[in-house]
Amino acid sequence: MVSLREIQEEIEAIEFEYQYSARSSENNLEQAILSVDVKRVNRILDHGCVLDFETKYGNSVVHLILEVIQKKKSISDDMKDIFNKLLSFDAPVNARDRFGRIPLHLAVRCSSDMTEILLNLGSIVDTQDNAGCTPLMEACMVCGPDTPNVLSHLMKYNCNLNLRDQNGCTALHYICMDQKCDSRIRVQLLLVFLSAGASLNVKDHTDYTPLCRELEGVLAKHSSNQPHTTYDLSLMTQLIYGGATLNFHNQRLRLWLQNAMQGNKHLLYAIVDILVLALRHSVLVRLLKYSLHVQNIVDEDLRDVTNNLKCLTNSPTNLQVICLAYIRDLLKKKLFPRVQQLDIPVKLKNLLLLGH
Repeated sequence: MVSLREIQEEIEAIEFEYQYSARSSENNLEQAILSVDVKRVNRILDHGCVLDFETKYGNSVVHLILEVIQKKKSISDDMKDIFNKLLSFDAPVNARDRFGRIPLHLAVRCSSDMTEILLNLGSIVDTQDNAGCTPLMEACMVCGPDTPNVLSHLMKYNCNLNLRDQNGCTALHYICMDQKCDSRIRVQLLLVFLSAGASLNVKDHTDYTPLCRELEGVLAKHSSNQPHTTYDLSLMTQLIYGGATLNFHNQRLRLWLQNAMQGNKHLLYAIVDILVLALRHSVLVRLLKYSLHVQNIVDEDLRDVTNNLKCLTNSPTNLQVICLAYIRDLLKKKLFPRVQQLDIPVKLKNLLLLGH
């Protein structure tokens, strides 16, 4: 007669054999994904493999294939086949890796098509990782030709444009910080944000608004008297037109002005020309005070800068500009969508948005 102890030992042996077989299958699948061996992946999955396990890298198999795509910096047909095959076998779409990211955080950097597939399968659009970063923020950190399509898919699932990470930054802050991206793409993204009612004047933990980030980036990019184009200032222009304001209490603003005066006066004039329509007279006076202060600090002759600001400050402000400033102040937050809702002619709407 078989004893209870012998039965328990037999059960434990079977369980050990099953676990060993499962671990072996999981390891083989990981290696097949890393080597982008689509035939081997298909063979392992067809033989039977549960996909809700954590790999030795601390992530899921969907994370794994997306990381391979990121490292290769291109997507082959085999990579797409593996991605789709894993999802067809119910690989988890909301599993987190060691950084708290779900696959969607990686997919937005890879492909709009993969982003759409994950969202359709139930990926949570506003998931924040350990640093508070959302998939939308990830997409805005690496703007490229496909980013507007990625944003479109995220918007369909009502992503929150105003969430902040552990640094207090919104997705719009990251668009403004990415100076390497084509300005036309960044403006395209900004217009989507404006239409959706994104807040333009959110301050991060360093007291920076998106406009401050953009201004700092433009001045750093053109620190010397290098020629600049209208494209270089296009995002700043759209931010101003949409209702963004400068934070004149930020101590770094004086440093930016000093650097611009010493490094690239032509760029400074272009920036002031953009700001002047949206700024009140008191702000111009403050700019003039800053310029006089800087002129007293540095040895170079900066009278031309100061004189130009004096001309702007002393020139009379017409009634139209005063009325525009007053109405824009009343509308304040979400200026762009609120103007669009006004029952007024299109010409007046464009005027309120400084489109003239």
